[in-house]
Amino acid sequence: MSTDVVVNNMGTAAGAVWEVLAANGPVALDWLCRAARLSESDANRGIGWLAREGKLSLERRGHRREVRVSKAAERVRQLLLSRGPMLLVRATQAAAIPEDLAQQGLGWLAREGRIELNRVADGRKVEVGRAAAAVWQLVRSRGTVARRDIPRATGLTPGLANAAIGWLVREGKLVVEDRCEDRSAGSEPAVRAALPSPADGTLTLEEKGRGTGVPIGEAAGVIWRALDLQGYLTAEELSLETGLAEDRLNQGIGWLAREGKLSVGRDRKGQEWFRLNGAC
Repeated sequence: MSTDVVVNNMGTAAGAVWEVLAANGPVALDWLCRAARLSESDANRGIGWLAREGKLSLERRGHRREVRVSKAAERVRQLLLSRGPMLLVRATQAAAIPEDLAQQGLGWLAREGRIELNRVADGRKVEVGRAAAAVWQLVRSRGTVARRDIPRATGLTPGLANAAIGWLVREGKLVVEDRCEDRSAGSEPAVRAALPSPADGTLTLEEKGRGTGVPIGEAAGVIWRALDLQGYLTAEELSLETGLAEDRLNQGIGWLAREGKLSVGRDRKGQEWFRLNGAC
């Protein structure tokens, strides 16, 4: 495969990454890969490409409510895998987590297409996406809404309203803010919109403990220096030479490719190699 084709593929991956982030706001890498239908390495190269264009930044989410909803979703998913279909009430009880978090976890999983919610009476599918649209319209119009007020304002049941919140949190459109970290104290979470910031054209990729310590631009510099010193390096050699984590390595490669500084190709064994443009 020629260098031009490989570099063009990175540009195509960058376009796919951009479309997902523009539509969904901040998302985690695993969600991005599924939505854009990219491998992790291709997604990271697209991220590096966009970062070089100044169109993307990485945001570490810390302990915001989104992280707790994602953990609740994983707990519920494991429960359903082990026990099969369950009533909503039983699922929330068996998950041994607060009811609202369990319901939001279900909405998170529904948005990912991993589960289907059905009514017991007629077996018809519950339209969580439509409920999410109603919640989103409410939050967009009011700015910040107490979670307890959402069912009354939208006409949704509390369980479906929570599932809709989880759906929107998964899309990166909502932030659920607890007024204190100790949920047993009876605090009532508030929901607010978490919109991408289009003012400067920059989108954000949610980053959870990956590629720590080295910004993408610095990683690109480390890669450039290694190739300038060594000339021609395979992907494995470049990883050993730079000591970069795999995600930062690929992001740095995407950065250099966007600058037109990198030649990329594969040998007859299919092993990827890199060198600087103009290098012998």
